[in-house]
Amino acid sequence: MTVPADTYFLFGKSMDKSKLKRALVVFVLIVLFSFRLWQTTGCQKFKSFYLNPQAVTIKVEEDVGTDRGVDRNISRFFHNKYQSRFVLTVQSMTSMLDARLLTDVLGPLGVLAFAVSVYTTIKTKKILGILHFFIVFLAVLFATFTPYAKQGFYLWAVALYSFSLRSSKTIVKLPTWLILLLVVATFWYFSFSWQLESFCHDIFFN
Repeated sequence: MTVPADTYFLFGKSMDKSKLKRALVVFVLIVLFSFRLWQTTGCQKFKSFYLNPQAVTIKVEEDVGTDRGVDRNISRFFHNKYQSRFVLTVQSMTSMLDARLLTDVLGPLGVLAFAVSVYTTIKTKKILGILHFFIVFLAVLFATFTPYAKQGFYLWAVALYSFSLRSSKTIVKLPTWLILLLVVATFWYFSFSWQLESFCHDIFFN
């Protein structure tokens, strides 16, 4: 049997060039993400995105206090725990989409992969993509409502990583030199930003 010129073998299985390139992209992303996760094992105190109930009470009092010349009962009608909890929840969740934070967690190639995954999910509206994105949303909710910062971070990070892998089919269409450049840039970025300042307050390696 004649094998096409653009067919390669991986683990004994024949693959065309595009599939092999996609498999390599997925492998490299997993290696980069695993490297970043390994770096986080040195973090002694993770930044918490937890919405502390005390913060809600404090915000209500601050908002009521700023309404000078307004009846206190009227002010409390507009500034209450439900409204403040909603505002603080949105603020906490959106802070997890901060560009610096996402770059620190995903790296340059990972940010591109995540953005492509979001765009593809919105464009194709495939149920698996939507469900996968919903998992990321649930991970953000968990990180917002759990006092356990470490567990919240890892669940969120793994959800981001797995969702970003969905972009591999699109990433392989980029020029090979550009993919290699992004891989090198991501490894370089991870290596020189080992302090993890955007999500770790204290890091120490034995």
